[in-house]
Amino acid sequence: THFLMSVLVLVWTADIGAYFVGKAFGRHKLAPVLSPGKSREGALGGWILVLLLGGVWSSVEPLLSPASSSIYRLLWDKGPAYFVLGLSALVACSVLGDLFESLMKRRAGVKDSSALLPGHGGVLDRIDALVPVEALDPEETDALDEQFREVGRERTGRLVARGEVADVEVRPLRRRALEEGARIQGVSP
Repeated sequence: THFLMSVLVLVWTADIGAYFVGKAFGRHKLAPVLSPGKSREGALGGWILVLLLGGVWSSVEPLLSPASSSIYRLLWDKGPAYFVLGLSALVACSVLGDLFESLMKRRAGVKDSSALLPGHGGVLDRIDALVPVEALDPEETDALDEQFREVGRERTGRLVARGEVADVEVRPLRRRALEEGARIQGVSP
């Protein structure tokens, strides 16, 4: 939960920093066709605010909760360069997620993704930047790695090492996925 909260705060901080810095200093459009309100200065402001927050968070976290691990602490423990590069990559993913959602809305010809949250652009506007960042969660990717190892163990009778999925027979897995998809749709494969 601590890790998830730190990721949420990272994305919200990048959005808030980008909004306020963009409003105050935004002169150069980031992606004028996709999202005319976003500026390069805003993106830079969001990035700087995330770096500041990350520095404060990783300094204070051990004092308040030594056993917890946030995204900031995990990156800081790998070194300052890793910290800056990691947070930069996460902020970039956040911005790209936001731009991708803007692209989808433009293609659909709508201003808001839904009317569920009036004034907020819809539900997708609340999670667009979270999706690509949360997908990088190391706890989640470790769980996926374990699932792939389990599949390998089932098919070959031994543990498939990380990254070595060549021993896994793909055809039966693909057939099983097609059968399950057909079952859900109510048709025969």
